[in-house]
Amino acid sequence: MAIVSAPTVRAARTPASSADAVAVITISSSSNLASAEVSRISAAARSVGATAHAVRYATLAMTAYLRGDDVLMQQPKGWRVPMSTRVMPVDYVRVRGGEEAAAVVDSGQVLMGENSARIRDAREGDVVSLRDSRNAVHRFTVGRIVPESFAQGDDLIMSVPVGASLGVTAVSRMEIVGFSRPEDVLTALRGKGLALGSTYRVRRSWDPPNPDGTLGLATMKLLLGEFAFRPTNSAAITIEDSWRMSSISWLHRYSAIPLRNNCHKKVVDAVEGAFAEIVKEGLAGRIDVRVSQRYGGCHVARYNRLAGMFGSPSRHAFGAAIDLNTVTNAQGARPQMDCRIVRIFRKWGFAWGGNFWPADGMHFEWVGERRDTLGFPSRYCPNNVPVPTTSVPTGAPSNSTSTSTTITSTTSTTPSTTDASTTTSSSSTSSSSSSTTTP
Repeated sequence: MAIVSAPTVRAARTPASSADAVAVITISSSSNLASAEVSRISAAARSVGATAHAVRYATLAMTAYLRGDDVLMQQPKGWRVPMSTRVMPVDYVRVRGGEEAAAVVDSGQVLMGENSARIRDAREGDVVSLRDSRNAVHRFTVGRIVPESFAQGDDLIMSVPVGASLGVTAVSRMEIVGFSRPEDVLTALRGKGLALGSTYRVRRSWDPPNPDGTLGLATMKLLLGEFAFRPTNSAAITIEDSWRMSSISWLHRYSAIPLRNNCHKKVVDAVEGAFAEIVKEGLAGRIDVRVSQRYGGCHVARYNRLAGMFGSPSRHAFGAAIDLNTVTNAQGARPQMDCRIVRIFRKWGFAWGGNFWPADGMHFEWVGERRDTLGFPSRYCPNNVPVPTTSVPTGAPSNSTSTSTTITSTTSTTPSTTDASTTTSSSSTSSSSSSTTTP
């Protein structure tokens, strides 16, 4: 197979809506936050004049899609289309998405992200049928299609009462807005006994792009195709045959490194390119072919291991992720992957799971754009490029008096060793992957 060139470099982020202009500090953990944790975070925010909003996530089952009297999609009994759904307080929707978006969710309707709308050529006024945690069907009107700067790869956004009616009650993360100085928020959080950077991940909206940030589900479906699936009595799922046969390259044997697996047709060339460069750089011996062939893989029809009560299909179900050197890079363990291999895969359009929360050092996930040129204070295997200076957005909520403040970041330098196990950025407590769980 001919090797294609590496993907293009991701363009610099530019504000596209009011959602980008709001300074947000996000606090999350490797699991949902307990009520006591929510209370402590909220109290810390209030102590510095800020507001903490509880945000919930779930992957809901869409079983039908209607436009007036026309049924545009109806799944057979037991089948569903996965829909990434964010549940937000109405007041917070107003802060991030504006008055019109807040009015929509306050009325009981839902917002649909732009990428999800492109998949199904959606229109405002369409109706989605969703199943709740007890498998009962609820219908919601799409009140507005919102830009990706707000949707951030999610399919749907709804209010807390609507989410609760579907069984979505667990808090996924807390998002803090309305502060004057970010450092005051972090000090207040630590004062409440929150171990930032270890138990709790801190992410700031003005952080530079994360090379190991993953794509939202709606974006993944837009790029690789949306499928319907049926649950089984285990973590495995059954994916519709039409998608599998048209999307997966079955038993593909790579030319540079003798691995054979089933990846998505749009992902195979990127893996080929990464493997060819690994061989060219004399690193082929760093790939344990026997272990990777036996325990690794690419397309595996299953749920995300940490998906929670509703169940989100793994990125492996899309054939978009490949696992390598699985024995020495177990999920939750300190990654042992050679950093040179990590950076090569980033060059060929993959995010690396070693900086996920929890770490998953075996995991390389296709994102379709170069990630080796992004300066970021990654905990493990930072890119060998400067970390850019960023500024706190000035368009903060009305109770904030902040002005633009420059945040000076450190520069990632070439590590003295090439193993992820001994390569750690000094700025690891400030940010992490955009994904809180390993696909």
